[in-house]
Amino acid sequence: MMKNKSKSIWNLWIICLAVEQIRLVLLITAQGLANINLPLAYIVHLLHSPFHVPPPPLFPGSG
Repeated sequence: MMKNKSKSIWNLWIICLAVEQIRLVLLITAQGLANINLPLAYIVHLLHSPFHVPPPPLFPGSG
């Protein structure tokens, strides 16, 4: 019984780690594409953090 619970906690930790890796890759991709394709980077940023971080201005200096 105890062993099964420990295994599920371990699986949950692995899933959380994978999600963080995916988010990190998306963020790096957004930053890398910012100079080439700003709207795409903006969309990726919105998907990455829709609530707690305000999105950057589309055109720096206009805000």
